[in-house]
Amino acid sequence: MSNVYLLKASGQRRPTVWLGPLEPGFFRDRFNGQPLRGDWQPPIREVRGLSYSLPDAMLWTGPGPLLSEKAVKAFETVAPGCAEYPHFADVKGKPYHAVYIRNETDALDEELSEINVSTAGTPLSIRRHVFKMGTQLPPLFKLPGRLAESVYCTDLIASTIVDNRLKGFALWDPAVPHLRDLFLGKDLNCVPGVGA
Repeated sequence: MSNVYLLKASGQRRPTVWLGPLEPGFFRDRFNGQPLRGDWQPPIREVRGLSYSLPDAMLWTGPGPLLSEKAVKAFETVAPGCAEYPHFADVKGKPYHAVYIRNETDALDEELSEINVSTAGTPLSIRRHVFKMGTQLPPLFKLPGRLAESVYCTDLIASTIVDNRLKGFALWDPAVPHLRDLFLGKDLNCVPGVGA
């Protein structure tokens, strides 16, 4: 089985997108594994940090990073059919696209993973991921029932980021809890050559 990573954008010294008020269920109703409706419109947004240079992966509050045209072309080449890339916004005249993963892969070993659950027993978040051995993984995927959450990728996407010199990405190890290190301001990227 390939290595699995959480696909993130580095927000350090990069423009970021902040969303305005969202209608209830915005992500659940749109990022739900079904084809995007033709009338899909991105939410009201504000881009901050425009004095910084533009990356290929831009941080926002949605699932996965926003991608530049260069990143979309690279991902479509190595992971065809894994995602849709609807236009999200133009930033400094350059188009950026959301990553809408439609591949659900039942790869999580829920018994061995550390999952935060509500008092009612509903899964809320995954603190530490353990993936099932022998599961065939696509280059980009999400876990079933968690379609508005994390985007996962394999070594193929990691090497594509490095080989194409895509900037602004971070690949986190999902087997490691991240909350404490985030508060301490640590760099969570675990793949050399990614994050420049």
